[in-house]
Amino acid sequence: MSKSAVRFWYKPSKGIWIFKNWVAVLDRDNIEEEDTEGNLAKRFLWYLDPVVSENKSLWPNELLQAPIREISNDEVIFIKNSKNLLVDYAKIAKELEDNPTTISSSIKPRTPQPRRRKRAKDIVIARAAGECENDQCTGMPPDVKKDGTPLFQVDHIIQLSDGGPDQPDNMIALCPNCHTAKTLGKNKSVMTARLKKIALKKHTDLLNSKDLLIQ
Repeated sequence: MSKSAVRFWYKPSKGIWIFKNWVAVLDRDNIEEEDTEGNLAKRFLWYLDPVVSENKSLWPNELLQAPIREISNDEVIFIKNSKNLLVDYAKIAKELEDNPTTISSSIKPRTPQPRRRKRAKDIVIARAAGECENDQCTGMPPDVKKDGTPLFQVDHIIQLSDGGPDQPDNMIALCPNCHTAKTLGKNKSVMTARLKKIALKKHTDLLNSKDLLIQ
């Protein structure tokens, strides 16, 4: 895979295809993912950054200098349905720790941005087991998403922009109300400190669980 520019097209619902902008292909994951019935679906997950044109001389230096990750077509990441993810929690957490997030750049602003990883978010949602991880949650919303899963918002306790890692011990699954309180509330600093302890304890408990730990 080379760092090349491709045209990015977008089709709104009931609309027509529209050319949005050029993007640089920086990375790719090959994924086999379970659907809700346990059947496997294969897909590519591409990591793109917008660029002003296909002319590389106009690209920001941080993008030009970003490393290219060479991935074999045989290298596949297997993502389980969330109901089964807890079984592999320790194994996935170790893989995430051993392979820290790469840095991708963006045009606006032109600063390096850590890449969010779907597997980290998935195992945090599995860890939550359908309940907001805030121990002082006043109640989950009665509705659910289209796929029947809870209305969770997975948040980084220490934000990626502040140097926080994209790791499950720095992430927490919150209902929309608790997420808003953590982000905008008057007592957000106190709440953030408490959520940090909750996430670390739940993460550590799962790593040490004899029933779930996979060597």
